[in-house]
Amino acid sequence: MLLLPTATAINRAPARLSNSCFSSAHVAPPPAAVALAIGNMVCQISSFNKIWSALEGGPDNMGATFYEPSSIPDGFFMLGCYSQPNNRPLFGWILAGKPNTNESFSSQSCMAKPTDYSLIWSSNSHKLKQDGGNCYIWLPTPPEGYKPVGYVVTNSPKKPSVEKIRCVQSKYTDKMEVDRWIWGLGKKKNTNNMHLYETRPKDRGVNKLSVSTGSFGVHYGDATADVSHVYCLKNTKNNLMAMPNASQVEALIHAYSPRIYFHPDEKYFPSSINWYFKNGALLYEKGKEAKPSPIQPDCSNLPQDDSNDDLYWLDLPTDDLAKERVKKGSGLIRMRNDASKDGLMMDTGESAMMFAAPHLGSGVVEPLWLNYSRKWGPKISYGITNKINEGKMVLPKVLKGAFEKFVRRLPNEVLGEEGPIGPKMKNSWGEDEKY
Repeated sequence: MLLLPTATAINRAPARLSNSCFSSAHVAPPPAAVALAIGNMVCQISSFNKIWSALEGGPDNMGATFYEPSSIPDGFFMLGCYSQPNNRPLFGWILAGKPNTNESFSSQSCMAKPTDYSLIWSSNSHKLKQDGGNCYIWLPTPPEGYKPVGYVVTNSPKKPSVEKIRCVQSKYTDKMEVDRWIWGLGKKKNTNNMHLYETRPKDRGVNKLSVSTGSFGVHYGDATADVSHVYCLKNTKNNLMAMPNASQVEALIHAYSPRIYFHPDEKYFPSSINWYFKNGALLYEKGKEAKPSPIQPDCSNLPQDDSNDDLYWLDLPTDDLAKERVKKGSGLIRMRNDASKDGLMMDTGESAMMFAAPHLGSGVVEPLWLNYSRKWGPKISYGITNKINEGKMVLPKVLKGAFEKFVRRLPNEVLGEEGPIGPKMKNSWGEDEKY
């Protein structure tokens, strides 16, 4: 198993780890609060008080609910409210912030009260199935030099108190963009209506400085890349002090690694990288396809530059029996019978290995195969393109347009596949994580 770096400083974990996971002798900052950009402290809040619910519209026409963070620690302030669609259980978080009073690097406070509010949207002019009275979404008006990073939601037409929320100094904010759709007035996104979206930093990646607040964005019309009303947070420099040490990583893996259940008739199973190499995987070179090379035990013959020029690729053994054996995987992967599932089960956490952790320095040595940037398989064409063209030729003209539209909607993998690239070359390694 590969440990992939995260795209932002705060992750959406399915459950909270016990404190014992972070009781290592290695000194690390408490997980509840993290220093952000020297001047601010942030903590993640996952306990909420319900404010208002729409009972229709949005994904699956099930509506959405707005929440206010509760149990905010002393000295911290709300930065915005949280919202999510009703077609899934409550599962989310939002950040609260606190100025770091120990720092005297600036006479200007890192956080400030808004001077006023603007009403962005209310439900009182719409005929909606709703719970909690009417809904009012307020955009904080920041003082000069500050920006809002979230909205205040109430069920009263009276403006909220300026004590309710804090705005953040502009140099600690960055642009956001819309992400997944949360809610709108109809079953589908309509360009003429108001829509709520999850938000994410526009500039994302392992070494990027932007941090999501967990708040939502309000948008009218088509969803464009920028959400101009509210902003995300931004560090002023990279700081890895809050990254987990080796024992904490191990605790995270054991807590969250999945269990894989196999069908009782399954014939093909996972294998380790080393097993795959030792049991016949071959390195091919363009122009010398007839003479592939076995991969050395230390992987020293795998190209180590950053190029993906299609000059090299990996493939299965040429012998049919050996090829089928490699396809079926390794018996060395820890699997056991699971009577309740009537088949084999693999707990991926039991056999997990850490292959890369740059923040731990020399504590984790990267294997050479991790820096192999070419394809891990050949390009495959299924020969179906010619058959599709032949079928199109015999169709009546009136049906050709619909047929072409159908073909364009087919996944690319139906026609053929490029060989996969290694984990370090995927966007999820150093850029944006996909969900």
